[in-house]
Formats: sequence, structure tokens, C-alpha cells
Amino acid sequence: MAKSRYSWLMFPEEVIAAKRQARRHYRHRRQHMTAAHTRQSNAALVSRLDELLSSWGCADLTVAAYAPLATEPGGAELLPALDARCETIYLPVTGDDGHMRWAVYAGPDSLRTSALGIAEPTGPTRGHEVLAGCHVLFVPAYAVTSFGVRLGKGGGYYDRALASLGNLDESVPGTDRPLIAVVLFDGETNAQVAVEAHDLGVDVALTPGGVVSFRDLGT
Repeated sequence: MAKSRYSWLMFPEEVIAAKRQARRHYRHRRQHMTAAHTRQSNAALVSRLDELLSSWGCADLTVAAYAPLATEPGGAELLPALDARCETIYLPVTGDDGHMRWAVYAGPDSLRTSALGIAEPTGPTRGHEVLAGCHVLFVPAYAVTSFGVRLGKGGGYYDRALASLGNLDESVPGTDRPLIAVVLFDGETNAQVAVEAHDLGVDVALTPGGVVSFRDLGT
């Protein structure tokens, strides 16, 4: 996982304001993509998903993911594509305490819309320990820096989930850290985004143009 490069020369309130502005920029950009461009991009992302998942060479993959909004990369195509390629998919369930739990995706009829407007599964939930059994953890983002640091939505849910992976004892069978991936549109990598100490990096970014790896960066 790529490390953060902090914005040392900015005051904390300046970093927060800069990140808020960056989120507005990328959100506006997505909302104003043409329908044709969005469809083409999402179709290409499904192909990149095949490229990424085929590297495991097995059919019983377990992943943790999320249900994208219509304007987010992958859109309505991401979950069906994962469902066709993976044995088990965990989706997040947001809690009032600012933390997420995870439940198994059992098809579109198993979802409900949360208070945050996100589709969530209705089945039994578990804690972040389920991530230790996943091959890939897909996390949402607006963009990613050239060092693999993601610009999230600002709620901190995934920062806390990613931080929990630092407690894994990978010497114990079945507790390998999952590959951490973001799904982005073209033009959302190499972002010039202010970074804070708690911002954690990802391993790869899936874009319509290709799979970008950050795993070899010693930053």
C-alpha cells in the first residue's frame, strides 16, 4: 500500500478546504459526463475488472465492494459484474456511530436504500474481520494521487476500515491483507490533492484506460 505524502506547508483548515474543493470538482465532472461517455467508460471498467480478477486464477473469489451511485464509476454495472465473477461479495452497512459493518450481497432484491442514499444489504452484519478473508477490497473514491492516496467522500468510513487492516496478523492462515482497489474514470488519477496523516493509500486503481498499480512505490 502506498504511503501518504502529507501537505506539510498547509494549515489543517486549509487542507480540509482544499479537499472539499477537490471533491466538488470531481463530483461536478462526473455529473456532467454524457450518458454515452458514462456507458462506454463503465463497459471498459468491466473489462478491467476481468483483467484484475483473472490474476488469481480461481473461481471462488471473495471481495468486499460497494454499490456505486449512478454517476460513480461502474454505475449499475459494477455489482452484476462482480456477482458473475466472485463467490462472495461483502457490501458495507453504515452505522450511526460513524463505523461500517459488512453483509453478504444476495442479489438486487436484498438491498435497501440507507439514510445516506446508498444501496445496502439487509442481511446479518459482521465487523471488519471479514476483510481478512477477502481477495480484494474495492473502495470508492473521487480521485487518487500519483502516490496512490485516495480522495474519499469525506465521511471517514473507509479511512477507519482501511486502518483496521493494519491490525491483521498475516502470519495467521486466512488473514492476508486484501488488495485495495479504487474504481475511477479516466482523468481521476495523478490528482493534485492535499493529503492528511490519516489518509491511507491503495494498491491499484481500475480505470477505463487500464489498471494502475501503486504497489511498488516506496513513498
